[in-house]
Amino acid sequence: MKEEIQEDSSLLTLKTASELLGCHPNTLRQWDNNGTLVAVRLGARKDRYYRKADVLRLIGKSSYVKSAQEVTQVSEVRKGYFQEYAGILAQWGRLTSDSVFVDVPCGTGEMVKELVRRGFGRKFYAIDINADMIQAAQASLELVSNAGTFILGDAGDIADLVPEKVDAIFCLNGFHIYLDRKEDFLRGCFAMLKPGGYLIFDVSTKGIRDQISQDFLEAEKGEFARLALEAGTTSQRPLWSNEQSLEAYRSLAMVHGFVVDETISIDKYMTTDEVVQSTIKIPGRLRPWLPGISDEKRMEIFQNAHNYAVKETGITTVKHNRIFFIAKKP
Repeated sequence: MKEEIQEDSSLLTLKTASELLGCHPNTLRQWDNNGTLVAVRLGARKDRYYRKADVLRLIGKSSYVKSAQEVTQVSEVRKGYFQEYAGILAQWGRLTSDSVFVDVPCGTGEMVKELVRRGFGRKFYAIDINADMIQAAQASLELVSNAGTFILGDAGDIADLVPEKVDAIFCLNGFHIYLDRKEDFLRGCFAMLKPGGYLIFDVSTKGIRDQISQDFLEAEKGEFARLALEAGTTSQRPLWSNEQSLEAYRSLAMVHGFVVDETISIDKYMTTDEVVQSTIKIPGRLRPWLPGISDEKRMEIFQNAHNYAVKETGITTVKHNRIFFIAKKP
């Protein structure tokens, strides 16, 4: 029986589920008992196994948004981002009107829409693990193009999801936080790119080469973790990448065959209030950070941790870094 269970990729062991969620196995046992995350009991010992879809839904990867209204809000908040970066992405990815490209995770499809509107690509693939995002992307893009294929799936399975070689792959707002299977993803991207094709992925982070920003973020992170524990959950707030982890990502891409001659950092300074607003305006952003509690409570914890850090440090401006990796298949 155990061998059959381990081969079923839709079921996760207690250990694997707890690692994905970043909590103690006893927490999962409690969640099973109170209905937060119900286990499947199998074998003579009635061991706990967890449906992968349920775990992803809890941490927010497949329930980043939960309604059409939330999808609309995400599109509105990120509209400026798509307009700002579409042109340079096309340039870095060497897109032409005849290119075939992939966007993963595609979210609401706005970046693809912006590229199509500018005349790039005769064909595209839009992939996301969230069914609501795929639906929204399809509905939106059908208005401007019929050359797309929309795929519900995990980025780690990308090589099995796209049936042809492509010219470019874009992975924005996803690599650092939402891709657990980074090596599978990079391996798959290398396999499906044409020779000379490009993978462009980014990492959004804060405070690199700026000690003031780092001091603020450290104070905020500590209070966030304390308030999470007080609320009966575990803080899963992402660790912002530092220069060492960015170099590790670059090395990882190179290990899987890519040439990464260039990383480009676009840096901005934002008030701490702007950082808060950019977070809370995006529905679902806090769900993977604080699993198992209400959206209202998550918002309260985030705001209170922010207020605490401002009061303790006196800092009101932090540095935001967006680092783009331009990886070429030789």
